[in-house]
Amino acid sequence: MLNPGDNIRQTKTIEPLAGFPFGELKFGLRGDARSVRPAKALISYCRRNKITDMIFLAHGFRGNAASATSLYMRLLANLGANFTRPEFASRIGGRKFAAVGVYWNSEEYPESVGGTESARDALDLLRKHCATPYSAAHIGHARSLLRVVEIDHHAQDEFVASVLRAFGDGSDDPAEGLPLLRGMRGSELLAEFHDHATRRSGGIDNMPFVSPASGGVGAFLNFMTWSALKKMSGTVGTRGLADMLIAGRRKLGASVKFHLVGHSLGARLAAECCRELGQRGDVKVDSLTLLEGAFSQFGFSPDAGSGRPGFFRDVIEKKVVTGPMISTFSNADAVLKNAYSFASRLHRNRLQYAGDASSPYAAIGANGAQQTPESAAVKLQRAGNLYRNPFESGILTCLDGTPWQGERPHWRRRKGEISGHDDVTNANVTYAIASAVL
Repeated sequence: MLNPGDNIRQTKTIEPLAGFPFGELKFGLRGDARSVRPAKALISYCRRNKITDMIFLAHGFRGNAASATSLYMRLLANLGANFTRPEFASRIGGRKFAAVGVYWNSEEYPESVGGTESARDALDLLRKHCATPYSAAHIGHARSLLRVVEIDHHAQDEFVASVLRAFGDGSDDPAEGLPLLRGMRGSELLAEFHDHATRRSGGIDNMPFVSPASGGVGAFLNFMTWSALKKMSGTVGTRGLADMLIAGRRKLGASVKFHLVGHSLGARLAAECCRELGQRGDVKVDSLTLLEGAFSQFGFSPDAGSGRPGFFRDVIEKKVVTGPMISTFSNADAVLKNAYSFASRLHRNRLQYAGDASSPYAAIGANGAQQTPESAAVKLQRAGNLYRNPFESGILTCLDGTPWQGERPHWRRRKGEISGHDDVTNANVTYAIASAVL
């Protein structure tokens, strides 16, 4: 937060936002920083004003620059208000905070793909993510098949195969469901996508990348766009933010605390950053907050299936986070439930169709961490109600923000909880963040 004597006018790259000195870090499609000047200005500002804590904020998949800044402003406003509560006075002491907004290219992605022209645009966007000319050529081949793919089964098989070849087999993180797509013929898979989109059309406004009007091709491309977004958020965390934190730690020393807060795919970005830091082994993070995280509920598990650890298991085993780790979840998060429901459908488990906690394919932001011994689930508290057991280092505390109690049809609404995917800036959520940061 801003303090008397803070010299914020010395650089145009640091501006006040909701009472906090605020800087921006912008990253491209490959996770590269668009400019090193903002990072240098942040480090200089923190040194000059003796900042003790830096809070790094990462937005989700629907965040263009304006909406991301709006998210950060609302979150910081409520976080600052919670910082002033009397129960935190002794923890604040002489600490001085700065906030850093992480911006990545999620704004380029449509949430539905309709006709042929939209499909071409979607493929052009996917081609930007290809790591090699070989992969880009596969996307180009798929694009050439669009004129016949709706009527020719052989073209459908080749279309799907070409797109999948461009993005690997997903074996590094099978809990996300991508390997399931490779077990079917393309024509059969497109038929499944079309049927799935049609069946789910009642809740289509809450689904990230499925549109019933787009047919099998459009729904498939939406799924692959979602997969590309997940991969890109991870790349930004691994190649972008991790590099920045390492450079910042080298310049500022261990006395400045680093706190990561990520929403949706921004939570994946933050988790991948921590995973990368664990692999490099030279920088720790002081707290980690995942808000409606858009990655597998088995991400931190020692066994995410077939005896393999979750993709982010190293974050816990290598003790990358020295302080609290918290993760909100809500059964009312229709976006995450629907995002994983297609993988559950391909798994042929109709009881797990909605991506619930018993499904092999579901999100941590919908159900909390599953099969993770170092996790504990507690209710999200009202602002002002201290958590009975302070958040422990080495334990992932999953905060249940489900806004109803009881069983259907006798649900009772709980006010101030997490009513949907984007409801992560309210007073109760930011009270939990304050409890973790302080």
